[in-house]
This record gives sequence, structure tokens and C-alpha cells, in this order.
Amino acid sequence: MRGWMAMQGLTLVSDVVVVLIVLSLAWWQTRSFRTYLAPKDYRRVYGRSIYRLAVWTLAGYMFYMVFSPVVMALVGFQYLK
Repeated sequence: MRGWMAMQGLTLVSDVVVVLIVLSLAWWQTRSFRTYLAPKDYRRVYGRSIYRLAVWTLAGYMFYMVFSPVVMALVGFQYLK
């Protein structure tokens, strides 16, 4: 049970880190637009940037989940029992 709880904590921490990375990348991409866009337009650009980055993150995660078991099987990885 303790191992399962540790995995849940690790998942929560990694999810928070990924969300913070996506938000900071979206801010970094759109920071130059802040100077000459109206606040409403900037929020729209920032929101679209967050959406685009989140889609790429999800696609990368799906790619990883599909291909990582295949690669692990090819190299002969086995979980400890």
C-alpha cells in the first residue's frame, strides 16, 4: 500500500510541474504581445497559446504511452516481482 501511495504522490507532483511548465511557456511565448495588444486580446492570445501547448503535451504523453512499452519489450525490460 505504501508503494501505491508513493506513486500517487509522484504523479501529483509531476502533474503540477507539467501544468506550471505549460503556463510558463505560454507566458514566455506571448510576453512580447502584451505591450501592443489590448488586455482582452492578450488574454485571447495567451489562452490560445495555453490550449496549443496543452494539446502538444497531451499528444507527446500519448505517444510516450504507446511507444514506451514497445521499446521496453524490445530491449527486454521486465518489472521486478
